This record gives sequence, structure tokens and C-alpha cells, in this order.
Amino acid sequence: MGVLLEKLKNISPDISLTLKRFPLPIFLLAITTILTIGLTNDLISSKNDFWPLMALGFAIAAIFATAGRLFSESGKGNLLTIIILEIIIPAAVIAAMQIKVFTLFVPFFLPLIGIFWLSVAPFTEIGKGAKCQEIQDRFWIVNHRAVVSGMIAGVGFSLIALGIFAIERALSLLFGLDVKNIFYEYILPFAGIFLVPLYWLSTIDNLDEVNAKELENPDFLSKAIGFLGQFLFVPFLIAYALILLAYAAQIVITQTLPVGTLGWMVLGFTITGAVAWLLVYPAFMQKKIMVRLFHKVWFWLTIVPLILFVIGVYIRIEAYGFTSERMFLIAGGLWAGLLTIFFLSRKFTDIRLMPILAGVIFVILSIGPFNISNLPIINQASRLKAAIISAIPDSQSMFSNPNWSEENAKKALGALDYLYKEDEGEILLEQVLTRFGIGYDSDTILLDIKRNLELNDYEYNDRKEKFKIVSVAENTYADLSATPFYLGNARIDKYSSTGVSVGSLTFVIMAQAIKISDGQGRETNIEVSDWLAKQRGEILANPEIDFIINNIKYRLQVDFVSLEKNSDNEWQIQRLEGLLFSSEIPLAN
Repeated sequence: MGVLLEKLKNISPDISLTLKRFPLPIFLLAITTILTIGLTNDLISSKNDFWPLMALGFAIAAIFATAGRLFSESGKGNLLTIIILEIIIPAAVIAAMQIKVFTLFVPFFLPLIGIFWLSVAPFTEIGKGAKCQEIQDRFWIVNHRAVVSGMIAGVGFSLIALGIFAIERALSLLFGLDVKNIFYEYILPFAGIFLVPLYWLSTIDNLDEVNAKELENPDFLSKAIGFLGQFLFVPFLIAYALILLAYAAQIVITQTLPVGTLGWMVLGFTITGAVAWLLVYPAFMQKKIMVRLFHKVWFWLTIVPLILFVIGVYIRIEAYGFTSERMFLIAGGLWAGLLTIFFLSRKFTDIRLMPILAGVIFVILSIGPFNISNLPIINQASRLKAAIISAIPDSQSMFSNPNWSEENAKKALGALDYLYKEDEGEILLEQVLTRFGIGYDSDTILLDIKRNLELNDYEYNDRKEKFKIVSVAENTYADLSATPFYLGNARIDKYSSTGVSVGSLTFVIMAQAIKISDGQGRETNIEVSDWLAKQRGEILANPEIDFIINNIKYRLQVDFVSLEKNSDNEWQIQRLEGLLFSSEIPLAN
């Protein structure tokens, strides 16, 4: 191994040094590359999620291993701490990515947690006074260069991809060689997943060589990014803050409630402000008038938007309960609020707080029974149960003839929709419905549940013009003599980008069509506009969708379809449920 490294050193000192500094991250990237190439070329089965999640786990583990290595280089921690951070935690990340039931842990925040940890790992020393300032300056320098080199790596990969395309086309057109498989399924993944990160690792500064005084004589890139913050981000943010203040004044004067999208507007505003704060942090930027003004007023300007944020999010949660999206909003608001409190107190103004707080909040969102996935399910199940209980006459102990109020019906419908679309939510939905004597199994469709709860006549008033459900009429009979073989229950959702599999077929809802493929390269597109035109109001007059693939006749016997209007005011399918039949049982090729 030493001979190999010596030869590499003669070719490129950067590669040799990088292999010595980051052996485990590079090994993890190599495994990620091998697995990705294997999956891309069907050398490894991707029918279940094990190997794709394994590849993702190795990639994320490389981030944690790099962070652990930089922590070790900072000279902090004992041998046990270093072993935990460099080896045990990356191994745990690989295992954690196989978790598919999010009752106690949600693994998909691990990449963000890893990135935030990577940004502060070399600079965990607290320090006081001038020492603390020096640590922050060095933190800024290393992360600034890492971001810039990452952008350069991205541009480099784009050029590599362009060059590969040009070479492949030239070989194909001039010599008739078909090398697409080699170039796009082997070389391109190798370059993107292994070589590009390897280059980025080689650009990470040796911590002993990072001098805080470099900010006294900044290089061209530091100046360019600093002035970008000064002349673009700072004026934009101050103007946006004034707009939000004017909106707050309008709310007070007109006594109206904030709009539903305000939460995301304020969160984007505060995140952009944090980025701008980091861009203009260096001492050489503090001499600029706009920067000095920004540092004096920024966190004061966030107070009123954050108050609007709290009001807006509270109103949404009170009306519709918790969802994963709203929990993410709450986490973002908590992060922004804590930063405002810390920086206005003048006691905690360390710029490392920005990634540290974000990382801690994401850890909290990921772990425990009240994580970002599980808490909304618990909350929605509780809301559904409370709504049903409120609808039961006092004299009844079991559910029948409910007396719905508009408010309770709205809560019940919202909770039903949320629980039904979540895998773990279906478990609690079944428990709630069973308690009130309503049968439920995995094939029960949402429309049947609403019928049993007698919620058919209740819809959100503000959704009626944009959304509707068209269902099959009662006592409808289907002629299945030409397609007698039952293949399964089809529950097709437009938000599933990879499609829904029923039998050997995969269904994907497009804008005005349903794309159906059999996994063997054969597919067909069913135009739905003509089919929808045949229906009468909210009744499926023609619930059958017939199609042929590989000389086999199929019939999708639709039970109900949920529709929404697009920007052109045309109805398009949001969700469709029904039963799939065929003229013969498809055989696997």
C-alpha cells in the first residue's frame, strides 16, 4: 500500500494526501459507486429497497466519516470519541437507512444532519473573547472554501458529462460504435459519485494551515462573495422586511388573518437572512455602510415577521392539525426564533450557532415517538376520534346516525385524508374506526369510509370549485366475462413519481393520461380527457378503463376518482382507485 501511495504522490500530491487524510470516506464512496453502478445495470436487484437504501446509506456515512476525521484533526476528543465519530456513527448511519417504519426514528434527515455536523466538526472549541473570534474566522474560511470548491466540482461534473456525451456521439456517428451503456451507466456514475467527491475532499484545507488573519487580506473569491451579499442579499432582505412589516400593519388595520402561505414566506426570508449574515460576516466587509446597517437592524427586523409566522402556523394547526409539512415549518420557525433571541441578547452571537441549532433541531425531529412522521399521525388520529365522538348522540355508545356539525365534519375529513395516505396512519385509522364498529382492511377505499361515517355531504367549502370526487353509482354491475382474472386493487396517486404496481403492471398518473407499463419495456398511455367527459357530474357513468398490453386485455374497474383543476381550469386525476382484471394471467418473462 505504501508503494502505491508513493507512486500516486509522484503523479499527484493531492490524491496521495487525500487518501491518507480520508481513507474511510473514500472507501465508503467507492462502495457507493459500485452499488450504484450495479443497480443502474441491473447487476444488483432493485425490486425491494434494500440495495438502493444501502447505497444511500454508504453515501451519507461518507459525510459523517469526513466530519469525524476533521474533528480528529482539530485535536479534540480522546481515542474513544474519535472511534465513535469516525467509525461507529458512520456504521450506524448505514444500518439506520434500512429503517422503514418511522414510529421511533426517521432516517431521511441524516444527510442534512451530516452536513451541519461536517461544517462545525473541525471547530468545536468554544473559546472566549479574541480566541472565540479567531475560531469563528477560521470556521468561516474553511466553510467558504468548501462551498466554493463544491460549486467548482459541480461545474466540473457538468463539463465531464458534456464531454462524455460528445465522445459517445462521435464514436456512434463516425464509427457506428454503440458505447452508451459503458459511458452513461459506468463512466458517468464513476465520475459523479467517486471522482467529484474525491476532488472536493482534496480541496479541504489542512486545519493547521488555516490562519484567521487571511480575512484581513481576502482573496478575490472572498471579496466577490462578500460584495454579492452586500449589493444583492442585504438590500433585497431589507426591502422584503419592510414589505412584511407593511403586511403586519394591514392585518392590524383590517383585522384579517394571515394567508396560509405566509409561513413558508417568512421561513424563506429568515433562511436567506442567515445566508446573507454569513456572506457579509468577515471583518473586511464590516467596514461597508450597508453591512454595518444590516448587522445592526437585521435581527430586529425579524421580530414582526416571526410573530406573523407564529400566528399563521397556529391558525393552520388549529384548523387542520399537525402534518409533516407543518412540523417542518415549526422547526424552521424555532430555529429562526432562537437565532433572533441569541443574537439580540448579545451573549450568543457565534455564527456557528446557525448550523449547530439546525442540526440539533433536525435530530429532535428525527428521534422518538413524536418525530416529524409519527406525531402528525397521532394528532390526526386523535382529531378524528374526537370529531366522531362529538358527532355521536349522548344516548349512543356505538357509532350510528351521527350528527355532524360543519366544523367536526371538516376535522374528520382532513384527518381521514391524512391517515389514509400514510402507511403508518392506516394502522391508527383502523384502530379508531374499529372502536366505533366500522370495519376496515387494507383494501377498503376512502370513499367507503366516508360513506360509513355519513360524511358524503360534507366537503371543504373552499375546495369545492377546485376539487371533486366522482364515484361509481350504487348497484352498478360490471361485465367481466372478457377479463375474468382478478389481479389486485389499484390505488393510483399522482404524487407517486415512481408509479404504483398492481400485478405485473405499473401505473403512473400523468397530466392528462395514465401511463401503464409491464416492466418488460412494453407500455401504453390512456388518455383520460375523453373518459372523464363521459361521466355525469359526480357519478361514474362509465367506470371501465380498457387497454391492451402484449396482446392481453385488461380492464380497470374504477370505484372512484379524485379530480382537481389545473392552471388551465381543466379537470385532471389526482387519485384513482379500482380493481384490475385481465383476460389471462400475465406470465413473467
